[in-house]
Amino acid sequence: MTSRIWERAKRSVNDSTEDRDGEVSTPPRLVFCCPEDTSPHQRSRRICDPPSSTAQIGGSRIRRRRILNNALSGQTPLYQGSVPSLVLVFLVLELLIVACGARTGRLDRITASGVLRVAMDPSFPPFEHISADDRIVGLDADLAHAIARHLGVEAHTVTTAYDALYDALTADRADVIISALYPDPARSKDFAFSAPYFDAGLVFMTLDGAAISSVDDLKGKPVACVFGTAGHMQTLLWQETLDPPPMVITVEEPGALALLLYDREISAAVVDHVSARIAESRDSDLRVITPPFSPEPYVVAVRRDDGALLEAIDSALQALEADGTLDSLTSRWLR
Repeated sequence: MTSRIWERAKRSVNDSTEDRDGEVSTPPRLVFCCPEDTSPHQRSRRICDPPSSTAQIGGSRIRRRRILNNALSGQTPLYQGSVPSLVLVFLVLELLIVACGARTGRLDRITASGVLRVAMDPSFPPFEHISADDRIVGLDADLAHAIARHLGVEAHTVTTAYDALYDALTADRADVIISALYPDPARSKDFAFSAPYFDAGLVFMTLDGAAISSVDDLKGKPVACVFGTAGHMQTLLWQETLDPPPMVITVEEPGALALLLYDREISAAVVDHVSARIAESRDSDLRVITPPFSPEPYVVAVRRDDGALLEAIDSALQALEADGTLDSLTSRWLR
């Protein structure tokens, strides 16, 4: 039995050394051995040191096992295919292994080190700023610590300018970005974004009991906004699309909007959700109509390859929303 196997191996090697044009090529080197004292089943599963007279054909340990098993069963010759095709197969397998490792690798390193590195630009209160005692505080700072606790680690802040936040991830100076960050579609090739934890988009602010709940309710009504803001651009658009168009009044700062509402000079104000929540927290007669009609979600950003970390972040955000932590943070800082 064994002698027939080696004869088949030799014939396979001889056949593989000639190409279609009759040119002789050197086959890869691979060594097989089936000791005489093993059973047929053991021979199909075992590779050991070869006798001196055995043929040598190249290949990895895994391929040697597969080729030998197929040869013993009479399915294929011991050598089949080309070296480039084998190299391509092994490269694809290696890339798959690397990709799987990358997906879980960062989360594993965070867990092992006990530290979640958070990139943040501390120049945007009330989400993040430097306090009088030189600490980074704000809604995002507290959120970073809450997420880190959910992961069983501590949050360490990596401060950087807003336009360098993504660079901190690319240079591996940070693991995540939590910094009132809008998910930029142009960045989606290299970065991934969590579910929103806050929406800072445009909302209507009215007096409690006012009959305003949608854009259609503004037809022919006086509406105020802050000059030069996104709200101003939106009201100008409504003047062209609504019939009858609303009457637009502009002010220089958000604080003046509440005065116009109290004086009954306007039916509603168009303002960002952050300013509206702060005004509402200071005046119980004001009402903010949510969700924002023009969304601007704030999210956590990670590298595109860090899939397991993103899943863990989303899981943490869901838990923080379910237990009321997100509402508590919003109420604490947007006032």
